[in-house]
Amino acid sequence: TTLPYRKNVQMWLFNNKGELLIIDESSKGEIYWKFPQGGVDGNESHEEAIRRELMEELGILRYKIIGIAKYKHTYEWNEELQTNKGYRGQEQTMYLIQIKNTNQIKIGEEKILAYEWLPFNTILQKFCIQNQIESAKKVWEEFQGMVKEKTIEE
Repeated sequence: TTLPYRKNVQMWLFNNKGELLIIDESSKGEIYWKFPQGGVDGNESHEEAIRRELMEELGILRYKIIGIAKYKHTYEWNEELQTNKGYRGQEQTMYLIQIKNTNQIKIGEEKILAYEWLPFNTILQKFCIQNQIESAKKVWEEFQGMVKEKTIEE
């Protein structure tokens, strides 16, 4: 039998300047910047998973979901990970989220070394995994208009 994909939410947080938040989960000489994300547990809705992950990882309580990408990113894990986690890989749904008060951020997990607010083009230069870059470009095509609109309004 083929293992199912684990449902995952990826959070594209943006601030009043239209910059996006990425987190640094680099380890043992491996550089790894990414958008905050997390698995959807059990019967959780995507919204519940987002609330839990934002609170656990970044201490964020006040935010507004602006959009959901039509594009979903599906990827396979290696065999060891598949065996350990009982999933084939992840199916990621991307959410665009507005954060007006960036002072509320407090890193809550040891694996997160740092975070940065950056314009999208700069973020691409920090990403190291090819499918991460390709996926981000597709999602940004959907999200950039909404980010622009919201940051001009404010």
